[in-house]
Amino acid sequence: MSKEEKINGGYMGKVLRVDLTKGSIKDEILDPEILRKYVGSLGLATKIMYDEVSPKVMPYDPENRLIFMTGPLTGTVAPGSSRYEVHTLNPFNPKLCSPGYGGGFWAVELKWSGYDGIIIQGQSAKPVFLWVHDDKAEIRDATSIWGKDTHETEDLVRGLIGVKASVATVGPAAENLVLGSIISNDKNHVASKGGDIMGSKRLKAIAVGGGKKKTIPIADPERAKEIAKQWREALSNNRGSMRRVNAGNLRTWGNPEFFGDRSPWIIWVKNLSDPEFAYEYGKAMWGMAETSKVTPVRCYNCTIGCAYDCEIGTGPYKGKKVTIAGGAENYEGFAGNIGVSDGGTVLYLTDLVDRLGIDSLSCQSIAMAYECYEKGLLTREHTDGLELKWGNADAAIELLNKIIKKEGIGKILEKGSKEAAKILSEKTGKDLTPYSTDVKGCPAIAHHYRWSWQKILQQGTCSFGPVSQGGMLEFYPDPELGVPKMAELFDHVSAPILVAKSTIKKVFEDCFGVCMFTVFGVPGIVDLQTRMISAVVGWDFNAEEAKLLGERVIALSRMFNFKRGLRVKDDLEFGPRFIEPPTAGLGKGHSVKPYLKQMVEDYYTAIGCDKTSGKPTRSTLERLGLAELVE
Repeated sequence: MSKEEKINGGYMGKVLRVDLTKGSIKDEILDPEILRKYVGSLGLATKIMYDEVSPKVMPYDPENRLIFMTGPLTGTVAPGSSRYEVHTLNPFNPKLCSPGYGGGFWAVELKWSGYDGIIIQGQSAKPVFLWVHDDKAEIRDATSIWGKDTHETEDLVRGLIGVKASVATVGPAAENLVLGSIISNDKNHVASKGGDIMGSKRLKAIAVGGGKKKTIPIADPERAKEIAKQWREALSNNRGSMRRVNAGNLRTWGNPEFFGDRSPWIIWVKNLSDPEFAYEYGKAMWGMAETSKVTPVRCYNCTIGCAYDCEIGTGPYKGKKVTIAGGAENYEGFAGNIGVSDGGTVLYLTDLVDRLGIDSLSCQSIAMAYECYEKGLLTREHTDGLELKWGNADAAIELLNKIIKKEGIGKILEKGSKEAAKILSEKTGKDLTPYSTDVKGCPAIAHHYRWSWQKILQQGTCSFGPVSQGGMLEFYPDPELGVPKMAELFDHVSAPILVAKSTIKKVFEDCFGVCMFTVFGVPGIVDLQTRMISAVVGWDFNAEEAKLLGERVIALSRMFNFKRGLRVKDDLEFGPRFIEPPTAGLGKGHSVKPYLKQMVEDYYTAIGCDKTSGKPTRSTLERLGLAELVE
C-alpha cells in the first residue's frame, strides 16, 4: 500500500493513548501503511507490543502496555462484528503475550466514540476509571468503587457518569494481582486475559459511549450488505455454529446426540483424572437447562446469542439468577474440574468467578489440589482444614476466596497448577507434580483435548500461550485448508502441517474484529471475510494477503518471544497430566509423548522457523516484509 492510498472505511483512524503515571491522555493517528500490514485487533496490538515493550519489562511494571484493540470489521454489517482484543504480557509466563477477546457492545461503543483502540501505560497512584466518549476521554477517581465485584462496578460507574455506557471492569481478584484475572463487560462477557495487569495499573474500569454515536465508515455499503447476507446464509448452514443459537451450547456441549463419537470426551472434568465422569456431568447440565429459565443475550449484530441470563431451576441454588458468557470452558474450568455434577451449582460457580473477576481456567490449581487430597497426598493440615472431596462446591468457594485474598493455601494455588504443585511437594514431602495440567506454566484450554494431538501441539507451540488458535481438524473439516473431511486421529506426521495451516488462518481471522463463532467451520469463510474487508475498507484484499497477514503476525510474535528468551524447549513443557493418555474414550492407549519433539520441530519448519530455536528464518522474515528484524 502506498503512502498516498487512502483508507475509505472500517477505521475511525485513531487510538487513545493513556499514561496513568502522568495522568495524560492524547490521540494518535493510525498509519495507513501499518494498518495494511497488520490490519487490526491481534495484528495491530502485536505490532505495538513489539515496538514499545522491551525484553526487560515484566507484567506488572508500569512500562508494560495494556492494549484494547478493535478490527476494521468491528461495528459493521459483518455478522458477529462485536469483538475487541486485550493484549499484554502473560503473568504466568512473561516470555509470552496473552490475548483475550471480549464481545457484547463495548468494542462497538468504543468505535462510536471515535477510537479504534486504547493503549494504556504507566500506573496510577490511586484507583481510577476511564470514560471515553465524543472523541475525548476523562480519568476519574475510582476510590469509592475499589473492592466491588464486576457487576456492581458496572452499575456504579454508570451512576457516576450519569449515562448508559458500556463498561469493562475488573473485580477484587485483579485488584489483588491474582494471576489469571479477567476483564468483564456488559455483565455477560469477559476477556479472559489482562485483568491483573489492569489491576496493577489501578485502573478499575473503562466506560465507553454515552455520547453522540459517530458513524463507522464503509467504503462500499451495498456490497458489504450483500456479502453480509451471504455470510449469514453460510452461518445458518453451519451445524457447529447453529448449536450455539439461543444459548443452545448449554444443552448440546458434549452431548453424544450432537457430537457422536467425539463426545463427551471433549468435556474436561476432575483434573482429567476420570473422563467417564463427563457423562454424569453432561447429563446434569442438559437436564438443568430444560428446567431453568434461559434468556439468550446477543452481542452487537449477532445471530447466535450464545451468552445468556439464567434463573436456575434445580438444586441448592434454585431460583438464583446468573449471567453466563457463551462457550463452555467457563463452566468446565472450575465446576466440572472439581467434580460438581449438579447443573445449577455449576452455573452458580461460573457466575461467581465472573463476578469476582478470575478466569475459571485459573482454577485448575484447585482441581489439582482436589485430586491430590483424594489420593492422600494432601490432608486437612495442608488445606487449611478444608475437605477437598470431588463435588464439594462449598470447599471450592472457600478456596476461591483464599486465592483472591492470597491467604493460606490460596497464596500457593494462586500461582497456577505447575508452581503450586512444586511448592506443595516441598511442603508435604510428596510428589504432586504429575497432577499439573499446565502448558508452559500457564492454564490450558479447559476442554479435554488429549485425544486431539493437533490441539495438544497447537497449545504447546502457540506464540501467544495456550489459547485456542488453530488445530481441531480432527473435529471439523475445512475444505479451504485442503481438509474436506475430519483428519485422522493420532497422526503425528500430518498434525504439524495441519496445525500450521489452521493457526495461520485463525490468526488472520483474529485481526478482523469478528466473533470466532461466526467463522469457525463456516463453509467458504475465507472468501467471505476477505471480500468483506475489501468492501468495508476499500482495499483489494484477497485470501493470499490474508494468509500472509497470519504468517506475519505469527513471525512478529515469535520474534517478540525470542527476544524475551523463549525457545523450542519451552514448547515441550507440558504438565504431566495434560499429555498422559486418557484412561477412557478416544485417546485411551494413545500416548503423544514419544512424538512431541518431532511434531514441534516439524511445526516450526512448516511455519518458516528454525526448528531448534523457534526463531523465524531470514528468508521468512524477508518474504513477510519484516527484513528490518533480521539483525
